[in-house]
Amino acid sequence: MVSHKKHEDILDVQVRTRILDEYGNLIHGAIEYDPSTGYGKRIKDPALGLVESFFRQGGSVEIDGHNFDDTNQDEDRVAAIKDMITLHVNRNTPEYEDLLRQHVDQNRKNKHPPKDKNQQAFENAKGNNPDKPPKDAPVFKAANNIKKGTPVVIDWDTGSVDMVASAKPDNVFHANQAELDKQPPRKKAKH
Repeated sequence: MVSHKKHEDILDVQVRTRILDEYGNLIHGAIEYDPSTGYGKRIKDPALGLVESFFRQGGSVEIDGHNFDDTNQDEDRVAAIKDMITLHVNRNTPEYEDLLRQHVDQNRKNKHPPKDKNQQAFENAKGNNPDKPPKDAPVFKAANNIKKGTPVVIDWDTGSVDMVASAKPDNVFHANQAELDKQPPRKKAKH
C-alpha cells in the first residue's frame, strides 16, 4: 500500500476507512495518506473545496478495523478487505476471518499464477532460480542454427553443440518452394 487515496474508493469503503496519526487519533479531513513517507492530503475548507498537503510521520490507515502502517502494507489484504466491504460481509460473523483469508489467498493466486508442473519440479530440484544458470555452468557454442526441441550432441572436448545426424535437414525449404519446383534444375558447374 504505497499511498492510500480515500476518495478513489466506493462510498461503503470510504465510510469504513480512517486515516490516523501516530497516536491513533483521527486526522480530520484526510483524503490521502502514505504511511511509509508520512505525506498526505486533507480538505482544508469543505465550503471552498481547498485541499492542502500535510506531513504526519508514523500514522496509519485503518480499513474496517484492520490497521495498516509503514511496517505492514499488504496490498492483497487491503484489496480483500475492500472486496469484503463491497460484498457487504458482516465483520461480526464467525466465518469472517476464514472468508478474508481465502480472499487474500485468491488475490495472491491471481497475482502470481501457478507454474506448470514441469517448471515447478525443475525449480524444486535445482533449488535456485531457473532463469539464471549457475555460476559454474559450462558454456557451449552451437555449430549450426538449432531449433527448439531438436536433439543435440555435445562435444565435451571442444565445447561445440551440433544437431543429431538424424535431425539434420536434407533439403532446405524456401517460402517460394512452389515456384522453385517449376523451374528446370540447374546444371552443376565443373571446377
